Amino acid sequence: MTSDQLSLQTLLAASARKDEQAFAKLYSLASANLYAVALRILKKEAMAQDALQEAFVQIWHRAVDFHSDKGSPMAWMATIVRYRSLDILRKQKRLVNVAGIDLEQVDTELGPLGKLLESDMAHELWRCLQELNDKQRNAILLAFYEGLTHDELAERTTTALGTIKSWIRRGLQSVKGCLER
Repeated sequence: MTSDQLSLQTLLAASARKDEQAFAKLYSLASANLYAVALRILKKEAMAQDALQEAFVQIWHRAVDFHSDKGSPMAWMATIVRYRSLDILRKQKRLVNVAGIDLEQVDTELGPLGKLLESDMAHELWRCLQELNDKQRNAILLAFYEGLTHDELAERTTTALGTIKSWIRRGLQSVKGCLER
């Protein structure tokens, strides 16, 4: 476990005990990366800010639910941000247009997104994603970075829903195993 992960884990544990100073520090350490996740899905700064705010309210209330044996603190918080972002998209009934994702070609001068992509965690995640087959990697990237649901992925790729779910589940299991090495 990296020192960043340990620090976030410690801050989450303190936040679970309703330590406001720890939560403020957690916010300052994680908000830029989490904002990048929301912005990637929502495409609009105001909507991404709303998603981030809603996510941190949920993180505050649910910090006690975090378990380090089930994943990293950043992955847990990013999942909450992703779901908040998807909720906002669904409320707006906004369709997301996607054309494949190539993280290596993303402009690193995009502020928080650039910081996320340059972080050690992102490089490690990208290395693990490269170990997957193309179908698994693309399904995971479209689901998590563009916010597509399983149904939307199945329709877009003209692939059976069960197959999409299997690709994502097996791919995430492989990425988790890679990150734990």
